[in-house]
Amino acid sequence: MVRHTLLRTCLPIILMIGASYSSTVEAQARRPADPGGRVARPAAPRPAPRPLAVHPPRTTGTVVFIGGYFYDPFFGPYPWWPRTAYPYWYVPRYDLRAQVRVRATPHEAAVYVDGFYAGLVEDFDGIFERLPLTPGGHDITLYLAGHATARWRLYLQPGSDVTVRATLAPLPAGTPSEPPPTAPPVPAPPEGTYALPRVPAPASTRSAPVVAGFGTLVLHVAPAGAAVRLDGDECLSSSPGYYEAHVGTGVHRIEVTLPGHQPYAREVQVEEGKTSTINVTLPRT
Repeated sequence: MVRHTLLRTCLPIILMIGASYSSTVEAQARRPADPGGRVARPAAPRPAPRPLAVHPPRTTGTVVFIGGYFYDPFFGPYPWWPRTAYPYWYVPRYDLRAQVRVRATPHEAAVYVDGFYAGLVEDFDGIFERLPLTPGGHDITLYLAGHATARWRLYLQPGSDVTVRATLAPLPAGTPSEPPPTAPPVPAPPEGTYALPRVPAPASTRSAPVVAGFGTLVLHVAPAGAAVRLDGDECLSSSPGYYEAHVGTGVHRIEVTLPGHQPYAREVQVEEGKTSTINVTLPRT
């Protein structure tokens, strides 16, 4: 009795499997065979091509301050000015720009780079607030009326991050502040490729005097921890022992000091368009 019940239950299932196998064999028999005797299978349908993703251009890390403008070279040609219009000449390695953090008081002091107004100290003194500059030599000046003016000569390696610190001391009443250097204006970059500093330069420093020719002064100093001054201004470098500055033609005074070593002082003549290289080694006393 149990055997007949199992037979009645399984027989329909066996018949369905057999019918399915038979239809599969017939379908394969109707397909054309290839020369090798194999049954040709239809190609699997290809998925529809995906639309190309359009990403907005990434400008983070490319904007630099140069010639008085925060310039983004992604959106415009380089250089946009004629060589004779700007005394400094840079290689456009903007992907390896350097950054300067300005830690100084008062925070409302104006910051100048190579004679161009860049903004206020408070614009460049935060964790995520830096002054983006091209690699090479730069002159940094902090100016505030009624206070002593601070200056640095910087040499920045590509991708370096340097911090300058200063406290601008108040001057006695009636004592004028040393004005910052000013460079001739450079024509604006192409429209949409730049931004201006956050606030305008003080009215008393907007004049653009005639600038003399420029040359380059390179210093190799040992030991690397020695203090270097050029024309009385402190020199800093992101590359220990190496300094590079773009200076006006004429005589410039170099001073190198380090405790426990003999000081070094020399006047150097810089010619227009030329590079003067000085090697300084301080002997122990």
